[in-house]
Amino acid sequence: MSGIFSALGDGVTDDTVAIQAALNSGHPVYLPEGTYKTTGLVISRDTTVLRGAGRGKTVLQGVGTSPILTITAGYPDLRDFSLNGTPTQTPYGIFFDTNGGIQGTFRDLDIANITGAPGYGIGNTLHGYSTLFDRLRISGCNIGLHLIRNIQNTIIDHCLIYQNKVAQIVLGNGVGTSRMISIMNSEIEGGGNPGQDVMGIIVNQIEPLTIINCYFESFDSLGSADIQVLGALVGTQNRLTFIGCYSNANIVARNAIKLDANCGLSMEGCYYFNNAPGGDTIENHHTLGRVVTLRNSVLNVNGGVSTGF
Repeated sequence: MSGIFSALGDGVTDDTVAIQAALNSGHPVYLPEGTYKTTGLVISRDTTVLRGAGRGKTVLQGVGTSPILTITAGYPDLRDFSLNGTPTQTPYGIFFDTNGGIQGTFRDLDIANITGAPGYGIGNTLHGYSTLFDRLRISGCNIGLHLIRNIQNTIIDHCLIYQNKVAQIVLGNGVGTSRMISIMNSEIEGGGNPGQDVMGIIVNQIEPLTIINCYFESFDSLGSADIQVLGALVGTQNRLTFIGCYSNANIVARNAIKLDANCGLSMEGCYYFNNAPGGDTIENHHTLGRVVTLRNSVLNVNGGVSTGF
């Protein structure tokens, strides 16, 4: 970044003012290789473009207790940099305020060490439409990706979301309408909080959610799982479709999928194995209000014995 908006990127200087001035200018912003300390930046103009020299090369280092990036406008285009938090302090890597991030593109970003309250790598409060998350790597946060309340037509593609402490992805909170969410070609793995119940994806009132060609591992504890479905409102339910997914529960988790609420679940061409003895691959699948359909899929426990179907 050059000219009157020059930031040093030396890892020592607080570059917040310089970068914020560039973002406010309305011009595309490019951050060369370097580590840019910031107490928090705000994207408040539609169609803002922010690019770096590559993840691991351009780093936004959050200091203090504000989100590293807050987005209050639509159509942002962010790519090719890393966001690194200060443990126990940084609350969000990227925070979407109400209506922020609509039709946004987030590509080739690394987000790590976001463990202040609430500790979301990326999170929103209300509304999020037609957003693309592509080739993200999110780890070391409390929750990697947290999207709730009126999100729709959102795509998560080629992402690695792993070793976050509570859950890798949370979709919905039982309030509002969330629909048409797709997760594709991604790896969703625990391992960030051994001995604690860590979930891969927590789903609460999403219809439909489609998961295609994804790999799961859940091995922090016996009560961990790849998917946990939570309470849908009366008259609605979660609807999930898995196609071509693979799960390795590493002989630790009792159930790969927990159906703790009404749900329509369809699986085609999936392979689930190595969950711990004593539990069905899909928990509560016989409970009233849970409808499970399998086609050309394999479900088994340690030792290769199919369970529940």
